[in-house]
Amino acid sequence: MSFTDLVHARRSVRKFDQSHSFDSQSVDNALALAQLSPNSSNMQLWEFHRVVNPALIEQMGPLCMKQNAAATANELVLFVVTPDKWKQRAQLNAQQVRANFSGREDLPVAKRAFKYYETLIPALYNNDALGIRGAVRKVYSWWLGRTKPMVREVSKSDVRVTMHKSASLAAMTFMYAMKEQGYDTCPMEGFDSKRVKALLGLPANVEVCMIVSCGKALAEGVYGDRHRVELSSITHSH
Repeated sequence: MSFTDLVHARRSVRKFDQSHSFDSQSVDNALALAQLSPNSSNMQLWEFHRVVNPALIEQMGPLCMKQNAAATANELVLFVVTPDKWKQRAQLNAQQVRANFSGREDLPVAKRAFKYYETLIPALYNNDALGIRGAVRKVYSWWLGRTKPMVREVSKSDVRVTMHKSASLAAMTFMYAMKEQGYDTCPMEGFDSKRVKALLGLPANVEVCMIVSCGKALAEGVYGDRHRVELSSITHSH
């Protein structure tokens, strides 16, 4: 399919055909593509958790508010954000940037890149439980922003939103990749995150962005024609 055909063909499927064969390799393939998704500062603060055990999938159904999309899935994939891995990712990026500019360290663009990953990113992602550091950054951003353009989304909650946006981009890539292979998906936000993390043994500090169910759609799994508001009502030129 062309990308246009792929976008039109992908639907959020609420019920899957459990009698249809399912190739789990398709999920491997789709996740390999999802990992290439754009993400903020290439921090890659995400993890992909696959639920493949039928017994666990059965237990996940009630935790996903008894949605058929979860109960009838062949596999579930959790897109999770990992705030505590920021230091590891920042160091990895800094090492890569220094390798890229090896022998050219004096270039202005190289110095900016070094400062970004070795100073600015650690300052942005280093947060405490109460968000005090983020509040200080917010005030500092406001102060500098009085006289020049300045990034304003620097609090702990702002960084959290950034991580979830990146994970969402990966999830969208994953769903298109699954559709290209002939399978259907449904992104779910209705779930008991505390119980889901406990069931799967996930650390308390991670956050589940969304759960994507996978399988082959039943005809009744698509609830009618797709409906969107008029494009002209949400598109604005300036």
